Amino acid sequence: MTDQKDNKGYSFTYHSVSKQKIRSEVEQIRLQYMDENVNIDKMEQLRALDKKVKVPALIIFYFLVVLGIFIIGSGLSLWLVKDYLFFGLINIAFGFIVLFLAYPINQKILKRRKQKYSSRIIKLCDDVLES
Repeated sequence: MTDQKDNKGYSFTYHSVSKQKIRSEVEQIRLQYMDENVNIDKMEQLRALDKKVKVPALIIFYFLVVLGIFIIGSGLSLWLVKDYLFFGLINIAFGFIVLFLAYPINQKILKRRKQKYSSRIIKLCDDVLES
């Protein structure tokens, strides 16, 4: 903060940037240019591994749900618009089968990925809790 008196009147300048804010900004910029695996703190690694376990299973689950809904919709359009009752009912039944299998498939993929990454996640959890 500086006060200046000049010929035109009184002027006031305020600087609110602290050294800590500058330091955190410099560290963020520095991290962008460093190798990704170096200096990522353990909590960020834990979050990344947790996402690595859950996201693929969710993507496949959502894909199967949308696919099942589209199949049901195509069956309904065959039945109601084209008057193909038999083919429409077959499509609707197949769509419901896909919908009913989406959740068990999601759980199976999630279970496999949890088994694959469990040792690393538990080790990181222990490290975070100890520090």
